[in-house]
Amino acid sequence: MNHVIAVMSKKGGVGKTTSALHLAAHAGMAGHRTLLIDGDAQQFAIGWIRSEVPFDLMDVEAGIPVMDDYDVVIIDAQGGLPEEDVRALGELATTVLLPCVPEWQSVRGMAATVEMLDEAGIDPEKVRVLLTMDLRQGKATAEARAELEGAGLRVLATAIRNASAVRHASVAGTLVQRVPGVAGKMVFEDYRQVSRDLGLIG
Repeated sequence: MNHVIAVMSKKGGVGKTTSALHLAAHAGMAGHRTLLIDGDAQQFAIGWIRSEVPFDLMDVEAGIPVMDDYDVVIIDAQGGLPEEDVRALGELATTVLLPCVPEWQSVRGMAATVEMLDEAGIDPEKVRVLLTMDLRQGKATAEARAELEGAGLRVLATAIRNASAVRHASVAGTLVQRVPGVAGKMVFEDYRQVSRDLGLIG
């Protein structure tokens, strides 16, 4: 396998499943054999997708045994995992991706997530932070980036813009670029750049 990306967060509502789905979509559209493993007990990814997508989507029981058959594996991890599960995921993953909303509660809460990774012995070189739900106004995103980088975290250059198209995509059971209007396509382009930043696509 070239890439195994574990998308993790101790905090809900930060775009974890949205990010996992759309990174998998870009990898699949680029021609990589791509698997998205829905590791969340609520199975948000499996519940979301009700249309054709360019990747395979499985739960943990079905997905883990066949990971070696794929070029790219994205794992939408359960929130609040016990330490042994975090350690196992960290060993499997080539990248641990931490979505974070650029507001102080989420940024400060990132310390708990990083502590969880440290306690599980995850190599900090694997860890990347993805800023999500960026309003594209004011200084919140720049300030969040500065605080996270000041704490020694590697923050991806591209932030994902906030758009109601994500909610509409979830309701419609499809990917965000298929939502009518330009906003969803712009979010999808943000994820395209993140996919490049992560080395998933050229």
